[in-house]
Amino acid sequence: MTYAAEGLQLIVDLGVWWGERTNGLPLPLGANVVLKRLGVPMMQELTRILRDSIEYGLQHRRQALDYAGAFGRGLDDGLTDRFVGMYVNELTRDYGERGRRAIERFLREGASAGLVPKLDGLEFVT
Repeated sequence: MTYAAEGLQLIVDLGVWWGERTNGLPLPLGANVVLKRLGVPMMQELTRILRDSIEYGLQHRRQALDYAGAFGRGLDDGLTDRFVGMYVNELTRDYGERGRRAIERFLREGASAGLVPKLDGLEFVT
């Protein structure tokens, strides 16, 4: 978002590259992981808390942007809004089947490239 202002040149937009490569799947930018040994009730409670927090941020965007702006390294309000929108959106709250396919593919391709260990099946907490 700010590379040109920093004197850098775009080589590849990874979001565009991934979308073209995967027929439009979203690029996974991060994940929350929980220990299975905590048990299903605790995993579901943690999932609920995270979802509620994201929902609150979506419903109180101005306050969320004011908070995020403190960490924006000089981004103006418009860029802060755009940046936050990349990470906090409807897919963040519930990425659904499409998001799960994206995560599975991302990790599968990473394992094929030797960048991450191969996983024998992912489990998603809902």
